[in-house]
Amino acid sequence: MRLILMLLALAFAAAPAAAEPRVIREGLANMTGTYEYILRSEITGQDYLVQVAEPVRPVGRGQKAPVVFVLDGNYFFGMATDVARNLQIVREIGPAWIVAVGFPGEGLGPWIDGRNRDYVHVVQEDGGRRTGGGGEGFQRFLTEELRPFLASNPYMDLDHTVLYGHSASGLFTARVLSTHPEAFDGYLIGSPAVFVEPAIMDRIAAWPGGAQRPRVFLGYAGGDMEARILADMPRLTQALEAGDRYDLQVRAFPDQTHVSVEGVLFANGLKFLLPPPAP
Repeated sequence: MRLILMLLALAFAAAPAAAEPRVIREGLANMTGTYEYILRSEITGQDYLVQVAEPVRPVGRGQKAPVVFVLDGNYFFGMATDVARNLQIVREIGPAWIVAVGFPGEGLGPWIDGRNRDYVHVVQEDGGRRTGGGGEGFQRFLTEELRPFLASNPYMDLDHTVLYGHSASGLFTARVLSTHPEAFDGYLIGSPAVFVEPAIMDRIAAWPGGAQRPRVFLGYAGGDMEARILADMPRLTQALEAGDRYDLQVRAFPDQTHVSVEGVLFANGLKFLLPPPAP
């Protein structure tokens, strides 16, 4: 046995060292068909990170594709781009642009500060800390500045748009629906924190309807770690269902949590809001 161990040790010692690969190029990774801007809003005075992903297949000359505005862009741009492109590849949705809106800066701090300011319309006081109050200005940035800025792209159909938000940005998305339902054609609302502003549900319930029925997908996690979100979902659902004023789908995902639900919720929302064209 000792002889065998000695032979094995000699064999390993004599083995040539594994060759290392030669680095041809290195740098920051990026996704094909994506680009970004940092835009300063004249309305809010704030800077915003805007990341754009092209449809997976080129849009033909003279044709346009809908635009999905994704909030919490620092966090969701990669997920939203991958999900949307995969669904386009298998033709479960039609062509679509992803336009993710976030906050520039290193680390999580600028994103957290920006969302606490801009995703809440009503000022909040929590232990002496003041947050919120930037929602109206941010809403105007999206509709009065960002949309016209994107209009120079002849392949974006800015008459057919979807607004997506989850959690705090889901609160913002629900607020826009409750006050300006005509601002977007579709609303993809994920686990919205409407407990921050319960009047949103009252306004949705009281809306008399308009010339067109907004398409709305509401999704949430059945195992949501935020009990206050779950507690409001029956009331929000009832407000949306009353009077047949919305083209609506509501989905609960019973085995998902607040975070794990994000991808599956976004995918199902896109399939409802952006069905593929008839063959």
